Parts: sequence; structure tokens; C-alpha cells
Amino acid sequence: MLTLFHHPLCPHSRFVRLALAEYKREVRLIEERTWERRQDFLAMNPAGTTPVLLDKGLLPVPGAAIVAEYLDEIRGAKQDDAGLLPRDPSSRVEVRRLMSWFNDKFFAEVSGPLVTERFFKRHKGVGADGSAPDTEVIRAARHNIRHHLAYVGWLARKRDWLAGNRLSYRDVYDEYPYVLHLHTKRSSRSWLSFNLDSLLGSHEAIVRVFQAFHLHPDLGIVAPRLFPRIKRFMGWGSNFELCQSLARRLEIAITSQSPLDFPAGSMFWARSAALRPLLDLGLTFEDFPEEAGQMDGTLAHAIERLYFYACELAGFTWTRDLTSRGKALLPPSGPPRGAPFRWEQAQQCMAHRHAQERITCRCDAPSRGRSETQH
Repeated sequence: MLTLFHHPLCPHSRFVRLALAEYKREVRLIEERTWERRQDFLAMNPAGTTPVLLDKGLLPVPGAAIVAEYLDEIRGAKQDDAGLLPRDPSSRVEVRRLMSWFNDKFFAEVSGPLVTERFFKRHKGVGADGSAPDTEVIRAARHNIRHHLAYVGWLARKRDWLAGNRLSYRDVYDEYPYVLHLHTKRSSRSWLSFNLDSLLGSHEAIVRVFQAFHLHPDLGIVAPRLFPRIKRFMGWGSNFELCQSLARRLEIAITSQSPLDFPAGSMFWARSAALRPLLDLGLTFEDFPEEAGQMDGTLAHAIERLYFYACELAGFTWTRDLTSRGKALLPPSGPPRGAPFRWEQAQQCMAHRHAQERITCRCDAPSRGRSETQH
């Protein structure tokens, strides 16, 4: 089994953990506090940085970029097109360029300063490096992130994936049982903030979502509450013909008088299985028009209006506020699915089960020598 010396909040360690997960490699994780300068760890990597990968009988593999190349050499070649580094030289250059962008430039200008000032200095203590968290450094990093996100947004508009068009979003949905679907909203910053706060506003809000998924196996989508200013736009509008054409492919019959509700803004939590009818349509990026700030009338707007329809078609229900199920859009075709949705009852049930079943989103404080196994 591979062993990875890492830190949970080290961006380079996170990069390697994701790569190992994509290659489906079992790995033993050992948390390393690099600021303690352990002699055994320095013997493996004199630079004293994480991550460091150990493969039985071989020399330690230090650094995110070196580990990425190593994994491609021992694993990627066996997977052909499924490897994380493409086969042709030009594509490999582009992947390496973006790896360097995030592991070097983004780390130097954003993630490194933020993690160091907000976390590492706090846990090392002022006496460990002679300084307290620097608010000016934090302010500069928060300013820098806007430029990086603008570049990421440009790449996302031009490509299926940041480094090219070889993979598809379908691969992500097939890999993970739950997804969070987010969308940038140029039309209204307040609408964007409203949706983000509803879905990700607090640790407790996220825990509530996953508790609901756990207690209600038939729950497929958790959408934000309806933003007051867009209630008047909750109709088919100029999207109806596209919606009807897409619905036919889903074998759903709709008319302009059919009931309609949808996660306006295309932001929601979902079980991947609840989106399966849409994924099975086999849509590609070539099916969508070039992004030009369209406000309505595109394939994306049609899909947005059919999310709840697809969810019901897959056999699931949906909710906006975690207190009741949404009103069914499809006509009933069998007995009601699932028990009545009562959030208060769910909270009591979860409080009773909490000792045995931890369904929380938490970040443990570092503990020396702590290890775990990741699959």
C-alpha cells in the first residue's frame, strides 16, 4: 500500500490526494506538521515540505508535481485515455502549465498566504516563527483571488475541462453520489449571494442537507428558497419550445399549461442518480451555444426548467426548504414515494443516531501521528 505524508490543509497535499483518488489507489495517510521539522521526515524530504509519497521498496517521492509524474508513469500508462496526463505532447504541456499555475503561482499569491496566516501561524503560535497573522497579507491574497478566478472562468467557458476537452462532466457525476451544482450569475450579485448563502451559508446548513439525504432516501434535489425578485420570471417564457423538445427526449409530455417549478439560477444539492435522465441524454458542450451573456432562450435555460421534472422521472422528490417536499410536477403513476417529509422529526432522529452515525462536514484539528486509510 502507498503511504502519503500530508497535511489536510496543504493545497499540494490535496492535489495529490485527488490524483490518488482518481487513479483509485488505496493509500495510508499520515498527517505531518512540517513546522515541527521532524528528523525522520527531513530524511525523506530535506526541503521539509508536504506531500511525500512512499511506495514500498522505492525512494520517497517528494512534491506535488513529481508525485503527479510518478503516478502517471506507474498507473496512467496502464489506463490509456483514462490517465490524468494525456498522451500527446502538446496536451501534456498544457496540463503541466496549469499544474504549475495552481501549485506555484496560485499557491504563492493566494492559497499559501491564506493558509499560512489564517491557520498555520495560529497553530504554530506567535513564538514559533516570531510573528502573528498579518492582515495585510490576508487582504492581498483575497484581492489576488479575484484575478485567478477570472482566469479560471475564462478557461471554463472555452473548454470542457480547464486543461482541455478530453474528459466530461459525466465522469464526475458517475464518480460521486452527491453533487453541488453552482452557477455564476452576472445578472444579480444579490441573487448569487442569496443562493450561495442558502446552500453553503454555514456548516450547519450543509449538515442539514446531508442529514435530509440520509433520512429520506427518495429525496433527490435540495434547492435554495425562491429569490423574491425572480418570482415573476418563473415560467416557460421563450424557453418553452426548447423545453418541449428536450422533454420529448425524456419521454415527458408537457404543454405551455403544464405546472412548472425549477431551481432558478441552476444552483442546488443533488443525488447524482436524480440527474440521471438528463445525463443519459448524452449532451456535449458542442450542443450549447457560445457563452455571450444570454439571459434566456438557450439550452441551459431549458435544462434549468427541467431539473425537477428529471428528478421526479428518476423516482426522487425535491425540496426547497427542508421542511416539505416540492409539489409534484409529473402526474402520479403509482403509490406515493417515501414517508411524509418532517424536518423536526428528522432532527430528533439524527440527535438519537449521532453517536453511531456521524454525517457531518468537519475538519479535525491536526494531531501528531494521526493516520487513516483512504480508498
